Amino acid sequence: MAIMQKISQLPTLPAASVSVVNDGLIIYNAAGNAEYLVSPTELLNAVGASLAVYANNAAAITGGLAAGNLYRTGADPDVVCVVH
Repeated sequence: MAIMQKISQLPTLPAASVSVVNDGLIIYNAAGNAEYLVSPTELLNAVGASLAVYANNAAAITGGLAAGNLYRTGADPDVVCVVH
């Protein structure tokens, strides 16, 4: 399954913007045309796959993350956390 599914029939917004809809996020290109519909699950999977793994907040700070950054614990379940 693709992370983003191309769509063609959506309303337009100003260039390079994102709109929240019931089914997820609509991403618009620089011309203001709707390009992708991303479901909440697909978005979280894409973001989660790119997050670094740290055991806890202290380890994330030691690893170079700043307040407000996201990391995951790598546990089961794999929790996404915000550095504070």
